[in-house]
Amino acid sequence: MNNVLEAFKIKPFDLEPVLEQWKDGPIFKGNPKKDPPVEEWLEKIKAGCVERNIPEECWHRVAQHFMGKKAKKR
Repeated sequence: MNNVLEAFKIKPFDLEPVLEQWKDGPIFKGNPKKDPPVEEWLEKIKAGCVERNIPEECWHRVAQHFMGKKAKKR
């Protein structure tokens, strides 16, 4: 029974190497006059994650990586 449960556990995904290679990611700085709409930015994050085979449960960490300091404060 433990083997069955182990098969369904989420395996840890190492994002660091992927993010180091992803140099042209969409940046969201928190400036509404210069930033794209949030929905558009999130679609770019999603597309980049799908392209790089990043599991969906890690997408929020990718989005946080590409947020500027002002956006993170909010």
